[in-house]
Amino acid sequence: MAGALAFADGVRLVRERGRLMAEAGRQQPGAMAAILGLDTDAVRSVCAQAAQQAGRPLVLANDNCPGQVVISGDDAALELGMTLAKEAGAKRAIKLAVSIAAHSPLMQSASTAFNAAVAATPFAQPRQRRSSPTSQRSGLKTPTRCAPNLGSSSRSRCAGRSPYKPCAPRVSSSSTSSGKRMCCAASSNELIARLLPRRSTSAAALSALIERV
Repeated sequence: MAGALAFADGVRLVRERGRLMAEAGRQQPGAMAAILGLDTDAVRSVCAQAAQQAGRPLVLANDNCPGQVVISGDDAALELGMTLAKEAGAKRAIKLAVSIAAHSPLMQSASTAFNAAVAATPFAQPRQRRSSPTSQRSGLKTPTRCAPNLGSSSRSRCAGRSPYKPCAPRVSSSSTSSGKRMCCAASSNELIARLLPRRSTSAAALSALIERV
């Protein structure tokens, strides 16, 4: 969107990232679960305890907002972690309908291969300010912090006109310790249109592609 990456290269990298993560998931099966009502320190402690007892990896994968985090790792370690989280005072522990353990050490092979794919892709100097995590390459196997990234994007690009809206009916405002709801894009078309200074052919094509996936 900032002109740093050709549209075709961007789509190719998205496809390659998904392919590599799916392959890593077949090689080392795992799962993810949302933990509601515990802070990040408590969840990290639960993950460490479960990983030690199971002898398999389990980590805090997504820090979505205060009181709503996601853990990721080996199936057996995850089940144990969900139990330990409830014992530690979590309001709910919900296993997610995903086929891989994203943002965990089980994605190491995908991260290594994706690093090579990114390194082989030409990038240009961005034409405008953009907001992104520190490293999308390491993000395959390391935790992500959604709330700060969304807040930064909304403030810097939308000038008070946020492209996000309350969502996630399973996670109500009463489910988080801060009383805040999760946020996500209102729609792919609306998000792309608002983040760009003006709608472009590439944005329209990307919107259409997202809607077909």
